[in-house]
Amino acid sequence: MGILVRPDDHAQRCRFVEELDRNFSVVASAGSGKTRAITDRVLEIARSAGAAETLPQLVVVTFTNRAADEMQQRARQKMLDEHLPLEVQAAFNRAFFGTIHAFCMKLLTNHGHHLGLPSPLELLGDDDELWQEFGQQQTRLGRALSEANRTALFRLAQARDIMELGRRARSTLLRPGEPGPCPRADFSTVYAAAEARSRENIAASKAELRAW
Repeated sequence: MGILVRPDDHAQRCRFVEELDRNFSVVASAGSGKTRAITDRVLEIARSAGAAETLPQLVVVTFTNRAADEMQQRARQKMLDEHLPLEVQAAFNRAFFGTIHAFCMKLLTNHGHHLGLPSPLELLGDDDELWQEFGQQQTRLGRALSEANRTALFRLAQARDIMELGRRARSTLLRPGEPGPCPRADFSTVYAAAEARSRENIAASKAELRAW
């Protein structure tokens, strides 16, 4: 006959499952039973008196759709095994299981008109084309620089590349004031490099660098 060994945090797990009138923050490693604890809590909600009204407001967010589907299936199976009323199962079908991204899109779709957003919303799969179009419309890029610095900057880089750097750097570039002159590039070390190996290729590369 096997012996039932309860985990050290059994009491805390029971509180999470059974105390439905408060919120909890659960911090646990992979494989520790978070999914089971959450599905047990959902089942406890389904057993409660106001389940038909509460379950449609239930939101379970995960990092991946696969995890959300697994959690939803487990919770549904537990409800079926307990033969809960059909109206409770129907209410459970209206609960949200999915990623935080999908939930935010749901909120924007349902309530975005309060913010002046168009309806329906369109999800962009790749914003490179949109970013390129935006870059082509900009006519004042670099106007905060002096004319000399602006000329030097655009001699070395395309406007689209500069804007991409700005997009990645975000607020770290937002410093007031005119920066100093562009530093002079010193390639003396490159020119002094030995040409013993691949002499022709190295010499050609040095010539190309001088031309640039």
